Amino acid sequence: MKTLRHPSEPHPILQDSERTRCEIWTRVMGYHRPVSSFNTGKKGEFAERRYFVEPACPPSLQAEQAEHADLANEASLGKPQHSEVQDVESRRLHAPEHH
Repeated sequence: MKTLRHPSEPHPILQDSERTRCEIWTRVMGYHRPVSSFNTGKKGEFAERRYFVEPACPPSLQAEQAEHADLANEASLGKPQHSEVQDVESRRLHAPEHH
């Protein structure tokens, strides 16, 4: 049997003895499993799955999301946010003086 064919050539007709089983894997609960190992209920759920393509995010929303990501990164690095700085200043101004 030829392994390569030109796109204009028809697909070869295979005998059942020449075929190889194709195993389908899918991601379930954070890890990959072969569909063949699913129980009857899980196979039914797999057959009912609906696939979708998420549309691209508009540029204005991308910029807003990037700004929020920057603020989250600053917070995770321990840099004080604006409101935290205001709280510290407010406590310092209103703290009782010690003599």
